[in-house]
Amino acid sequence: MNLTKAVWILTLSIVLVACGSKVEKGSLEGRVVALAENKEQVFLISSIDLDAIISKSGAFEGALPEQYASTAKPYKEALYNSVNLEKSVFILLEGPVERDSPKRFTLLFEVKDPAAMKKEFKEVGLNLEGSDKLSTALNREAGLALVDNKIGMLVTNTDRNEMTAELLKEYVKVSEKKSENNELAEAIITKADITGVALLDRLYGAMNISDVSEGTVQKMKDMSKDSYIVGTINFSKGQVDMEIKNYWGENMKKYLPVYTSPVSSEAISSLGKGAPIFALAMNMDFKKMIDNIYINLEESEKNDVDQAFMMAGGKEKVSNMFTGEMAFAAYKGVTDSDPIFNGFIGLNDAEYLKNLVNGFGPMAGMTTGDDGVYTFGSDAKMKLDNKSMIFSTSVEEFDQLLSAGGNKIEAPQGVDFGKHPISMFVDFTKLDPKDFPSDTKMFINELSYFSVAGDDNGVKAVLKSKNAEKNILQQLIELGVESINAKVDYNYDDEYTMEEIQELEEEMDEDWENEF
Repeated sequence: MNLTKAVWILTLSIVLVACGSKVEKGSLEGRVVALAENKEQVFLISSIDLDAIISKSGAFEGALPEQYASTAKPYKEALYNSVNLEKSVFILLEGPVERDSPKRFTLLFEVKDPAAMKKEFKEVGLNLEGSDKLSTALNREAGLALVDNKIGMLVTNTDRNEMTAELLKEYVKVSEKKSENNELAEAIITKADITGVALLDRLYGAMNISDVSEGTVQKMKDMSKDSYIVGTINFSKGQVDMEIKNYWGENMKKYLPVYTSPVSSEAISSLGKGAPIFALAMNMDFKKMIDNIYINLEESEKNDVDQAFMMAGGKEKVSNMFTGEMAFAAYKGVTDSDPIFNGFIGLNDAEYLKNLVNGFGPMAGMTTGDDGVYTFGSDAKMKLDNKSMIFSTSVEEFDQLLSAGGNKIEAPQGVDFGKHPISMFVDFTKLDPKDFPSDTKMFINELSYFSVAGDDNGVKAVLKSKNAEKNILQQLIELGVESINAKVDYNYDDEYTMEEIQELEEEMDEDWENEF
């Protein structure tokens, strides 16, 4: 074989592999993707790395009280003996959603020891029978299939009369189809501690959205066809990293872009200086956002919106009034219960807004000075210029906001506030734990900050702990345990009768069951 021919064959092989399916037909991942593609009521696919979650939780290393850890330990051992936890466990939800409950729930996992798995399920009333190719078990609430002694599939249903052997076999058959959507397959098999993929058009169809017409729901479904959102959560020492990635179909792309540019330094510096408790900044195409909402409404709904807009001059006036750039910050006030709020809103049509403010403001107790500064009693001040509205609930600090060039907000270390079209943070270190209930106080004491940053393509969020040496999942579980215990903080001798103590203990047990 000459060199040219060898290179050609190698190149062709690479192209064929690249264009092939992202998952193997009949594998765990392949079956999950096949069900997602072919079961049109599936609106959410989630995967959980149970091995990572159990390990990071520290549940069996002291995070849970011994009495609960010892109770759960046999279940953990059974899980590790029967299921291959080197792979994630997948969950699919199907609509319609009624009373906050999906119609059907399907769980898929790779089996490690078929005999051990059959034994565990037999103890809960699901006795697998059949061949090595396919064995099944049914009861009124669920159907269980073991395929090729390798793949486990558990299907539950809210309509118990529908759970039949034929339905279960149909799911097995559909799961054997070849995956066609490589992009969706890649999203579904994204590896993280927890992954979720929401198919937007199916989500709109599955949810029972009150006060929204069928026509509007159908428009939302058409708009979001082939669009989906992938969310991941990863726990590590000292922090949780959360990310949402948006994958937009062709119909959705015509509504974009909306969030594309960072927030201006003028907006950020108009928030004052110092370290706020909370800050939010956004820069959007405001007119496009209004048009996007308006275009998908039914005529009757448009009329209702038109009536609301008429109070401010009509839809076009409102759409063109604001630039879409806005920023807000909350600082600790003189008293803990009275924080100071500062804000900036970008304007396109300041003169028209001034007319509105001058018309409606006096009814809210507003007065206007010669310099165009509006005062609301002794509590707040606001100024409108040609480009912005700047306001503060602190009369004393208002003048500082107007000298925007000298202000610099102090975000927590590691937070790039204002560097993205959407950004936000909460600084827990600026909160006084004494202002919160005892169970919430524990979390305030241990957490550092929560931040969000993103644009049209998605957002990233971080929850940071003060303790960088321990996995934050274990920290959160330990705090949850402490919070539950705090609810039963009583004195046997002085405060409660024995009957009341028993009731409190029963409530505590219910809390434990709901939490874990």
